[in-house]
Amino acid sequence: MRYNAEIFDQVQFLFSVTKFNDHQLHCVIKFEGKINKYIMKKATILMLEVVPILGSIYVTDKGHPYWEKIDASRYEDVIIFTDYKVDFNSFITSKTNEFDGPQMRACLLTSCEDSLAIIMNHMVCDAADFKKYLYLLSDLYSKLVKDSNYSPDYTIDRDRSLKRINNQFKLKDKVKALVLQNKESNKSSSYKFPMSGEKETTPFISTHKIPKDRYLLIKKYYKKHNVTLNDVVLAAYYRVLYNMQMSPTKLMFFTFPLFTHINLIMY
Repeated sequence: MRYNAEIFDQVQFLFSVTKFNDHQLHCVIKFEGKINKYIMKKATILMLEVVPILGSIYVTDKGHPYWEKIDASRYEDVIIFTDYKVDFNSFITSKTNEFDGPQMRACLLTSCEDSLAIIMNHMVCDAADFKKYLYLLSDLYSKLVKDSNYSPDYTIDRDRSLKRINNQFKLKDKVKALVLQNKESNKSSSYKFPMSGEKETTPFISTHKIPKDRYLLIKKYYKKHNVTLNDVVLAAYYRVLYNMQMSPTKLMFFTFPLFTHINLIMY
């Protein structure tokens, strides 16, 4: 089974080659208690059949790349288990391999309160659909808890072409977007992130837990103003940089590469 590699897939692949970003989606789910790791493994493997492109490999064939489904026998290590926090944290910043597949991996930290980390190749999924994937995985897990023989009778295998989006815009709108694109701030700069100049780095994700009562206030605010949680966090990020008295040039440079990561963390 093969799928066309759309232009967005190829662009994301180049982002990794040029080290623009790691083109990975990262998520950590913390549970209030323990979960059944065997059922979670079964649910994770079944999801590779529900969303076939996740169980595929990226093939570069003389300038015509495509996705090809791999045999289910190669899914066995799609989820790993560990009792060690250091190994779990290391997994969170690891990457999928588009050439080996599958395009998502998971790690379950077993403790008094289990945690599940999931990484997914951004080439095949954006943040919004990653969120849908997590809800679907949760639903599948719940159904397997009730019936261990449950098997989904559907697949998510839709057209991924950008034509569906482009066809909704008139020619003048496309020209306008192309012209405005020249004003983007994503250009060469002498400013660097603290770790970018180091030969050997150990990537990590710094997190901050918002108290429930404070989150509910934030939620009430963004619902009232018809914006998203990500909008609020990004606005707060801007204000922090402004208070640090950074120049507009630095502000735009640092914001763009971190924007995607804010999306991922909040989802």
